[in-house]
Amino acid sequence: MPQRFDDDVYVGDNLRVVGAYANNAEIKSTIDDTTTTLTVVSKEHQLLKGSGVMQWYDLGVATTYNETRSYNFYNATPQFVGIKNSNNSVWHRLPPRASCNCWLVDNSTAAGTWFSQVVESNDPAYGLSRFMDFTGYIDGDNLYSDLGLIGVKNGTLAGNGYTSSVFAGRQGIMYSSTGTDVNGWALTYSQGTAYVGAGARAYEVSQCLSDLSTVPEEFIARFGVANGIAGGEHTIGSYFWYDRYNGGGAPRPNWLIRNISGGGDVTVDTGVLPALVFQKLRVEFDDAGLRTDWFIDNAAVSPAGGLNTLLPPSVNTLRVANQGITKSAGNTPGVIYYDNVRIQSYPTTLR
Repeated sequence: MPQRFDDDVYVGDNLRVVGAYANNAEIKSTIDDTTTTLTVVSKEHQLLKGSGVMQWYDLGVATTYNETRSYNFYNATPQFVGIKNSNNSVWHRLPPRASCNCWLVDNSTAAGTWFSQVVESNDPAYGLSRFMDFTGYIDGDNLYSDLGLIGVKNGTLAGNGYTSSVFAGRQGIMYSSTGTDVNGWALTYSQGTAYVGAGARAYEVSQCLSDLSTVPEEFIARFGVANGIAGGEHTIGSYFWYDRYNGGGAPRPNWLIRNISGGGDVTVDTGVLPALVFQKLRVEFDDAGLRTDWFIDNAAVSPAGGLNTLLPPSVNTLRVANQGITKSAGNTPGVIYYDNVRIQSYPTTLR
């Protein structure tokens, strides 16, 4: 028997066309940085349209719903849109041309317990989403993966490698180590390059530092989309930056977010300390290449309106995934671990 929506008209078990769209709704917004909260009268099927950046859709107050409540979201915008509930136990960044299904399992709290999943198109014309979990293997410094990561290093005992036993419950951990030289470094970068401004794109990594940078053992860690592949500071890119040492200046203990290009940069302190557990770092580019938006563990850390200056141009040296560590003082190896890396790219014009 077909599923019956409110207000649909049936003859026996056959749905009549006259009522087939009664539970559909269209939300269209061209305004950036807004949140739409759904309610008990909201329609089940939500078609998301418009061009606004950082649109969020909140599932609403679960105690007002029956436990059979469900929502289906379809992203017809050129941007990533957010689907969440009030305590972020549901938190998705839905890419263009993808859908998200949410079913209410328990309505005893305001946030509710939801089962949710995102379904992305696997048609290459629509774009790509690649997730590398490092369950493959390393041959020297070359990682065999569909991200095409290459490892490079410099210094005594510096290197990139693979381990499956450092962290319980996590299969396949990549690491980069500075080694023991005061200026040692190691990083991995993708062979693929990024073109900013021709569609929405994102970089995401689940990473963990081996230790915090402290006197006298200092290091710099970088994760994002950037051009540097020789251990020094990037000159083009958008990336998370941990540089407590700050060249010997005032210590900067938090994660920084940074756009850099054309000899200038804009750098913002997120107020979030690195943790010696896995943290998820994510940066998104809007479809026009006019702003970047940043998240740490599903919490937005961008200033209002995102970082909207000095975005990297579309150049063929901008690596879609670039993660590394550089020693800046002392001789104890600094190590970064990363459990997975994800890249997403959705062209405005279909390929």
